[in-house]
Amino acid sequence: MKVKISKLGRKGEIEYSEETQQVSIQFPDALVADEIEEYLSTARIYRIPESQKIDDFREESAKPTDSLMHMELALCALWSETGVMVEW
Repeated sequence: MKVKISKLGRKGEIEYSEETQQVSIQFPDALVADEIEEYLSTARIYRIPESQKIDDFREESAKPTDSLMHMELALCALWSETGVMVEW
């Protein structure tokens, strides 16, 4: 999975391999790349919906690199956590 990213007019890319559970970040600003890498390598609590009902979810602790689902959820929150925009 590859997604384009941008921050402050600079563009880059995040590549995730579901097979190896490795992430590769290419961004021209090393500080931003380090911030993204730290965010994507830190375990967090995910609220996974169980049905269409309100408040029907399970909480799961995982790193974004643990699975494609966790990576997609983490990328959806990347803007609010780091200011990096994912261009789906």
